[in-house]
Amino acid sequence: MLIRINKWTVGILAFVFAGVVFTGVSLPEFSDSAWAQIHSLAGRFLVQATLVAFGLSLAVIIQRVIKRKRLLVGVRGSVPLFTLLMVLHNSFTGYLGPSKGDYSLESDTHLRFRFFHLFAQPIVVGVLIVGWWWMLRRMEREPVVTQLK
Repeated sequence: MLIRINKWTVGILAFVFAGVVFTGVSLPEFSDSAWAQIHSLAGRFLVQATLVAFGLSLAVIIQRVIKRKRLLVGVRGSVPLFTLLMVLHNSFTGYLGPSKGDYSLESDTHLRFRFFHLFAQPIVVGVLIVGWWWMLRRMEREPVVTQLK
């Protein structure tokens, strides 16, 4: 039951991520419009949704480790952890990015920021969210049998 709830949470996370990507792609540069505010709020909600989904995944993984008495199952926690770290990092770069501060940055610095914040990190986060959902789907289908001594 907990895995299904976690799977739904990761699905909601994917939906919020798609909203953040959509608002970010269609956002004009250096804008303080309502669209920029929606993107900012959606980014904050993405961080909160990732924290909730990470907590649920951690509970599911710990439950599996206890039932199976194998620590190898705990390695699956790396996918949610990397997703959480990447979402936090992307949110941090968006919060402190060049669009929030000095507009007279060198073009190379601005180009690097735009590449990482708008392309590289969202692609990595999207792949991690899909991998996370796939991992939960696979865990849901596995029978939970405790090892006998």
